[in-house]
Amino acid sequence: MIVRPALLAAIASSCLALAPVGCATSAVGGAAGNGGNGPTTTTGTTSTQATGTGGAGGVSGLGGQGGAGTGGAGTGGMPGCQKASEAVLAVDHLFVGDTDTDLVASSIAWKQFGLNLDGKVSTKDSADLCVPVAGASKASVYPDGDNGIDNAFGKLVLPIMLGLNGQFASQVNTSIEQGMFSILVALEGLKPGNDQAPIVARVYSGSSLEVPPLFDGTDCWPVTAESLTDPKDAGSARVVFSQSAIANSTWTSSGEATLDLTVPSFPDAIHLRLHHARMSMNLVTDHQSAIAGQVGGVLDTEEFITEVTRLVGIFDPTMCGSNTLENILTQIRRASDLLKDGTQNPASTCDGISIGLGFTMARVGLGAVAAPIEPKAGPCN
Repeated sequence: MIVRPALLAAIASSCLALAPVGCATSAVGGAAGNGGNGPTTTTGTTSTQATGTGGAGGVSGLGGQGGAGTGGAGTGGMPGCQKASEAVLAVDHLFVGDTDTDLVASSIAWKQFGLNLDGKVSTKDSADLCVPVAGASKASVYPDGDNGIDNAFGKLVLPIMLGLNGQFASQVNTSIEQGMFSILVALEGLKPGNDQAPIVARVYSGSSLEVPPLFDGTDCWPVTAESLTDPKDAGSARVVFSQSAIANSTWTSSGEATLDLTVPSFPDAIHLRLHHARMSMNLVTDHQSAIAGQVGGVLDTEEFITEVTRLVGIFDPTMCGSNTLENILTQIRRASDLLKDGTQNPASTCDGISIGLGFTMARVGLGAVAAPIEPKAGPCN
């Protein structure tokens, strides 16, 4: 694959920036801020100093006006944590497939991330699979990952992404470490013990926390408006697994849903829509964290093609309609390994790309609703 030098340079120079601000951790919001001191005035032998009005509790603390001077910053932060009846866990590390769980770089790490979506352990000799797109073959698309894990994204698409931006994976986790992004799972009525069913589980895409998270249960992580059915209600998650369960300390979604992830990366946040998504994770005994998390789903190939086209066009509009862009998109199409409904049919051409991600989680609180994320328009679309 040939990548235009200007595009590669632009990608390599991309970075994530963040300006920390205060955040309250109280369940009812931050306390009222203290007003700043205004100028001192003297009348005769008496001196007085005006005091501003403090910032309101539960809001980013703007100081009041102190006399003719500006009041100091209030100590209030973002609205406090909500829905105390739920145990909320947030992804503190996301494995996209370039490293194993020990963070050792590996070209086959993708094999351990994701789920067996089609219920098959597929190889190049399997006769019950969809027909590869033109130019691809079963030998190039298969075999599956460990124990039938479906993750063509990690196997075939991730190398393309890393070829465009070698910092793709590290940028994703830097955004988590800086509090810019996470995936939240709220487990309603979670109890001590290794077994529980059913559990209503709500899944959110986390917006910017605006400070590096502590992951000790005190972070009030805001959720994106896009992950809600009611933008005014942080509890109205679009993705709800009403029959999820814990067995032998392993939580499973016990169902599937369409999961939208807006991941900070290059040159704009990349939007991944996982159709027929399922999740699982191993809860640590105290339920304050989770390990060995897995999420698997299906990218509609043409939906993903549209998103990649948008991102490339933002970086370099001259790429629109170029042979280089078409070559990239052709390679992505050839990664299709199942149907976009998550099944296999030897009479149909593959039009979906399986994707698998691994994760670990730590305890947080559910914060406020963040403003909608407006993606940049791409000139190539």
